[in-house]
Amino acid sequence: MEVAERFRAELLRLGHRFGQTWSLVVDSRAFLPQSPEVTRHRRDSMTMIMNGGCRRIAAIVIENGTYAMQFSRIASEAGVANAVFLDPDAALKWVREA
Repeated sequence: MEVAERFRAELLRLGHRFGQTWSLVVDSRAFLPQSPEVTRHRRDSMTMIMNGGCRRIAAIVIENGTYAMQFSRIASEAGVANAVFLDPDAALKWVREA
């Protein structure tokens, strides 16, 4: 949880510098499904950044498996537009469409 807390604090700090609206491309290729505690923290963090101007989050994954489903569920619960991609270029194109 310590890493998640630091990540949230840094993202909230940076979000204010991005402008009124912005989007994220997250390289999730090394991520594994998370514990319920970390999942709740991530959902809360997504809600916070959405309220701070984040409009879309694109996750790049190795395969459309468990982590991809978990990411989509968490982001949807937070109310942020989201999509999962195998191709980084497609992820970048999608966030630029916002």
